[in-house]
Amino acid sequence: MMTHDTRILILEIGDGWLAVEKPAGVSIHNDPGKDLRSLLAARVSGDSSLRGRIDVDADCGFNVIGRLDKEADGLVLAAWRPNVFAELSAQYAARETGKSYFLVLCGRLTAGGPGDGEIQWPWPLSKQAGGRRNPAGKPPRIHCQTSVDVLELTRHFTLVRCRPQTGRKHQIRRHAAMAGHPVAGDRRYGSSEAAQRLVRLYGFDRIALHAAALTFTPPGSSAAITVETGGIPASFTALLQGGENP
Repeated sequence: MMTHDTRILILEIGDGWLAVEKPAGVSIHNDPGKDLRSLLAARVSGDSSLRGRIDVDADCGFNVIGRLDKEADGLVLAAWRPNVFAELSAQYAARETGKSYFLVLCGRLTAGGPGDGEIQWPWPLSKQAGGRRNPAGKPPRIHCQTSVDVLELTRHFTLVRCRPQTGRKHQIRRHAAMAGHPVAGDRRYGSSEAAQRLVRLYGFDRIALHAAALTFTPPGSSAAITVETGGIPASFTALLQGGENP
């Protein structure tokens, strides 16, 4: 079974903010001592070079902008000054940021194969999802759209890059389920039995969703920047290679 690594990789440090790579299995908050906020505080307090660059407001601490599911991994933006947190949160709320994710989907998504360009998942979603049986949720629903690039097809899985154009909770996971290809390891919108098979056959015990890149405008700047992780996680590559076999 896969062992989650809780070390925090810092990707970039700005004036009042930093971009980090959250490991799978770590929640953003509400798990004192083990969540991302706690691990960030411990990382900075234990590193004198970081303490010289990150003057954490004691009344603020680290506050994460946006959200990323506990069992997913990838890029997360955090602020340690209230004014910076407010400005970055406003960019998220106004959809002035750009995000992309790598996912491994169950089955072969043949619409829009490698090199064929983006396909669109345009299905409306409600505020609250109904789980695997009704990922769209009960009405009323609002317009939601996810752009999808198929990167690789194997015998049992599809590697895609997704860019959400709207911001409904669990949008990508819900759209993938509605497309008939739930995210590998997703027990909420996919099959629990299928997730158990991934653990048994491949030792893969997480959801195959990785936040890969974020474009935003740092407070005090007039130009947007893009921060990226190191790319497709090794565990995704191993799962895809394993999926080549019967």
